Amino acid sequence: MIYLMGDIHGDYKRFQKMLRKIKFSNDDKLYILGDIIDRGIENLEMLKFCMNSSNIALIKGNHEYFMQLYLEDSNLTTSNWSKWGGQNTIEELKNISTEEKEMFLNYLRSLPYYIEIDEFDIKYTLTHTGYDADVEPIINENGKVDIKQTIEKSIKYNEFNYLISSDIHYIPAGIKFDRYLIVGHHPTIKYGENKIMKNKRYMNIDCGNGFREDGGKLSCICLDTKQEWYI
Repeated sequence: MIYLMGDIHGDYKRFQKMLRKIKFSNDDKLYILGDIIDRGIENLEMLKFCMNSSNIALIKGNHEYFMQLYLEDSNLTTSNWSKWGGQNTIEELKNISTEEKEMFLNYLRSLPYYIEIDEFDIKYTLTHTGYDADVEPIINENGKVDIKQTIEKSIKYNEFNYLISSDIHYIPAGIKFDRYLIVGHHPTIKYGENKIMKNKRYMNIDCGNGFREDGGKLSCICLDTKQEWYI
């Protein structure tokens, strides 16, 4: 079975509870659509588990990118990352060795921005945010947005902007995609929902686990059966 989760935000205990709930096994595959760290209290534990699990694939989200920039000593300041939910992760990083930091950095740099799944009737593209309206999309011969090429163009143009964009939720209805997008990043609770939201162009599986005080939940969906779980 193929399962999808996203935006776990350092909540390792509920993540493990979800794996037990769906009876996740070595024969299954789990794709996580980014943001497994920050806001929660077990951020590095989440990273280590994903790194060491051969049947779990993590897609880069903006919070993984924030950690990458921090470890690279880039222009991302501690105060900015802390303001965006990274304070607990920063504190955890203070207690590990230089070698461990390098291990995490190499892992974060290697993460993909999207993954395509072609084994169902619907062709899926999994990514964290989906669309950056500041970048002119690449249109195919059928008049649809070429998702793969447009994501790659957006990343090349401005990686940071792509990974923080919520534009997919506001683009005109006339814009069509050549593949069905599955995204996270923008909690569905902002629309008054605490469940997975679906429409003809995309599905949003971020149900606000990083904002549980506002009613958010951790969600999971199986692509084979379309069954949904919530914790």
